[in-house]
Amino acid sequence: MLLPPFAVLRDGEPIQAARLRTSVRTGIDYNDVRIELGLIPEFEEREVAVYVLTPWSEWQELRVEERAAAVAQYRLHNLISVHVEDAIAREAERKAKQKHGA
Repeated sequence: MLLPPFAVLRDGEPIQAARLRTSVRTGIDYNDVRIELGLIPEFEEREVAVYVLTPWSEWQELRVEERAAAVAQYRLHNLISVHVEDAIAREAERKAKQKHGA
Protein backbone atom coordinates (compact mmCIF):
# COMPACT_ATOMS: atom_id res chain seq x y z
CA MET A 1 0.00 0.00 0.00
CA LEU A 2 1.27 3.41 -0.95
CA LEU A 3 1.18 5.61 2.14
CA PRO A 4 -0.23 9.12 1.95
CA PRO A 5 1.83 12.18 2.86
CA PHE A 6 2.65 12.13 6.58
CA ALA A 7 1.49 8.46 6.60
CA VAL A 8 -1.47 9.03 8.95
CA LEU A 9 -3.76 6.00 9.17
CA ARG A 10 -7.06 5.28 10.90
CA ASP A 11 -7.81 1.65 11.53
CA GLY A 12 -5.09 0.70 9.05
CA GLU A 13 -6.18 2.83 6.10
CA PRO A 14 -5.14 6.32 4.99
CA ILE A 15 -7.08 8.79 7.10
CA GLN A 16 -8.21 10.68 3.99
CA ALA A 17 -10.03 7.52 2.84
CA ALA A 18 -11.36 6.45 6.26
CA ARG A 19 -15.12 6.86 6.49
CA LEU A 20 -16.69 9.03 9.11
CA ARG A 21 -19.88 7.74 10.67
CA THR A 22 -20.75 11.05 12.24
CA SER A 23 -20.44 14.25 10.26
CA VAL A 24 -22.36 17.46 9.88
CA ARG A 25 -22.60 19.54 6.72
CA THR A 26 -21.97 23.11 7.86
CA GLY A 27 -22.59 24.73 4.51
CA ILE A 28 -19.42 26.77 4.99
CA ASP A 29 -17.50 27.22 1.77
CA TYR A 30 -14.91 29.55 0.28
CA ASN A 31 -16.03 31.90 -2.46
CA ASP A 32 -12.56 32.74 -3.70
CA VAL A 33 -11.48 32.86 -7.35
CA ARG A 34 -8.17 31.29 -6.31
CA ILE A 35 -9.91 27.92 -5.96
CA GLU A 36 -10.86 27.95 -9.65
CA LEU A 37 -7.17 28.53 -10.41
CA GLY A 38 -6.11 25.56 -8.27
CA LEU A 39 -4.76 27.80 -5.51
CA ILE A 40 -5.38 27.97 -1.78
CA PRO A 41 -8.06 30.46 -0.70
CA GLU A 42 -6.49 33.49 1.00
CA PHE A 43 -8.50 33.00 4.19
CA GLU A 44 -7.25 29.42 4.56
CA GLU A 45 -3.70 30.50 3.83
CA ARG A 46 -3.97 33.18 6.52
CA GLU A 47 -5.32 30.57 8.94
CA VAL A 48 -2.31 28.37 8.19
CA ALA A 49 0.02 31.31 8.82
CA VAL A 50 -1.63 31.77 12.23
CA TYR A 51 -1.37 28.01 12.87
CA VAL A 52 2.39 28.06 12.21
CA LEU A 53 2.83 31.31 14.17
CA THR A 54 4.11 33.25 11.17
CA PRO A 55 3.08 36.84 10.47
CA TRP A 56 1.36 37.24 7.12
CA SER A 57 4.16 39.39 5.70
CA GLU A 58 6.73 36.69 6.57
CA TRP A 59 4.44 33.92 5.35
CA GLN A 60 4.30 35.48 1.89
CA GLU A 61 8.11 35.41 1.72
CA LEU A 62 8.35 31.65 2.39
CA ARG A 63 9.15 29.28 -0.47
CA VAL A 64 6.07 27.82 -2.15
CA GLU A 65 7.12 24.30 -1.11
CA GLU A 66 7.28 25.34 2.54
CA ARG A 67 3.87 26.99 2.38
CA ALA A 68 2.37 23.96 0.63
CA ALA A 69 3.75 21.63 3.31
CA ALA A 70 2.30 23.86 6.05
CA VAL A 71 -1.11 23.87 4.33
CA ALA A 72 -0.99 20.07 4.07
CA GLN A 73 -0.11 19.77 7.76
CA TYR A 74 -2.88 22.20 8.74
CA ARG A 75 -5.47 20.32 6.69
CA LEU A 76 -4.33 16.99 8.10
CA HIS A 77 -4.41 18.40 11.63
CA ASN A 78 -8.04 19.43 11.08
CA LEU A 79 -8.90 16.06 9.52
CA ILE A 80 -7.39 14.24 12.49
CA SER A 81 -9.51 16.41 14.82
CA VAL A 82 -12.65 15.41 12.92
CA HIS A 83 -11.71 11.74 13.17
CA VAL A 84 -11.02 12.06 16.90
CA GLU A 85 -14.50 13.57 17.36
CA ASP A 86 -15.97 10.73 15.29
CA ALA A 87 -14.20 8.13 17.44
CA ILE A 88 -15.45 9.82 20.63
CA ALA A 89 -19.03 9.84 19.29
CA ARG A 90 -18.78 6.16 18.32
CA GLU A 91 -17.47 5.23 21.76
CA ALA A 92 -20.21 7.22 23.50
CA GLU A 93 -22.78 5.48 21.31
CA ARG A 94 -21.30 2.07 22.13
CA LYS A 95 -21.36 2.78 25.86
CA ALA A 96 -24.94 4.06 25.69
CA LYS A 97 -26.04 0.87 23.93
CA GLN A 98 -24.21 -1.22 26.55
CA LYS A 99 -25.85 0.70 29.37
CA HIS A 100 -29.34 0.32 27.92
CA GLY A 101 -28.74 -3.29 26.91
CA ALA A 102 -27.44 -4.41 30.32
